[in-house]
Amino acid sequence: MGITDRTLRTVVSGVRAHPKAVIAGAGSAVAGVLAVVMGRRAETLPELPDPGTLAGATAASVYNAAKGAVIAAVREADEPTRETALEAVRRAIVEAAAAGADVTAAALGGVDGAVAIAGDLDVPAVPLAREAAEAARVAAGGVGPAAAVRIRDALAPLLDA
Repeated sequence: MGITDRTLRTVVSGVRAHPKAVIAGAGSAVAGVLAVVMGRRAETLPELPDPGTLAGATAASVYNAAKGAVIAAVREADEPTRETALEAVRRAIVEAAAAGADVTAAALGGVDGAVAIAGDLDVPAVPLAREAAEAARVAAGGVGPAAAVRIRDALAPLLDA
């Protein structure tokens, strides 16, 4: 089956007899296609969060979690010692790495947690901060060389002192 001469003559005679109707119909078809195309173009992508802001908020959450974990570990221990705080710092690094979180933020939070809890342990804050920085560096070495370098660089003021 195809277009026969008779069908073609009928269509042509219809176009000749009603050219305005054919033009109007074609115009409607074009308008419909344009509406669909323009409708697709008019749709805009919803605004996504700024990656820098999101990364900063995520790092702050990791920092706060690590700091809180160190403080909680010492306060919840039956007989807290400086080793309790140092072990909590190490655990914070390992857990952050296992979760795919920022180990540098965890290290900074862990060290700050140790400083915050130093009074409860009745130890000077600065030496405990140095020990916590070293504990974080050693724990990061177990995670991988890149983590160890990042933590070493971030905690250099305590490690190099």
